[in-house]
Amino acid sequence: MADQEPNAWMLSDEEWSQLCFMVVELGQLHQQLEQVLLDEYRPPLSTIWSRASSYQTSSQQMFDYLADCFRAKAGIHIQDQRKRA
Repeated sequence: MADQEPNAWMLSDEEWSQLCFMVVELGQLHQQLEQVLLDEYRPPLSTIWSRASSYQTSSQQMFDYLADCFRAKAGIHIQDQRKRA
């Protein structure tokens, strides 16, 4: 790993753009969740659950994407366990 060039660990323009879009989407979902929680009238639990679930899913997708980028840069190939099931 030490002999790899420093740029090998940098995100490509495409990866960077994808990550930026994910962060923007995550921010929008966070704002929607915040608006629901700070609304003048207390929303039903199902509304809170729906907004929080969307935020959680988007956050997990972003971290999965980053993990995939790290694995790809490191040359680690992990088979998706769900594909074998």
